[in-house]
Amino acid sequence: MTRRSGTSIRSDHSSKKGNKSAKRAFFPSAFVALTDPLSRAYDDRKRSEGIRHN
Repeated sequence: MTRRSGTSIRSDHSSKKGNKSAKRAFFPSAFVALTDPLSRAYDDRKRSEGIRHN
C-alpha cells in the first residue's frame, strides 16, 4: 500500500486492514470448527476472558 504525504518519497506501509483473501479463507473454517466440543470449550473460555470471537 502506498501513501504519500507530499514530501516523503519512501511511503510504503503495510495495510492495517489485513489480508482480505486470508480472512475470507480462515473465518468460515474457524466458525465450522466450533462444532467440535474441544474448539467450543476453548472459544467459550476465551469469551469469558473478554476476548472477542473474531
